[in-house]
Amino acid sequence: MNLQEIIEKRRSIRAFEKRDVPEDVIKQLLEAARLAPSAHNIQSWRYFIVNNFETRKKLHEAEAFNQEFVYDAPVILVCCADLAGYPKPIKGWDNTPRDYGLIDLTIATQTLS
Repeated sequence: MNLQEIIEKRRSIRAFEKRDVPEDVIKQLLEAARLAPSAHNIQSWRYFIVNNFETRKKLHEAEAFNQEFVYDAPVILVCCADLAGYPKPIKGWDNTPRDYGLIDLTIATQTLS
């Protein structure tokens, strides 16, 4: 399958099978995200793997996600950005660390799919 076919066949999943996701599949996805480009090569993304019922329940109770179907997934990847490593912006010229962090996290997370 080429890249164009992958893009065209992309779909959103809202119903999940009740089976574990193999650890090697999760590692492969995280490796793809790790290879994504980032500003200043900071690689500020942090992924937390949630694959147990108790943690998923706590996320649900805290209303961490607006979409109920997320809590039914066998694995939830919580995607975060650590902004501490970005340089201070140059006034009137540069984006803020928050901007860089969100952009970098978005790019890296897209490569997970």
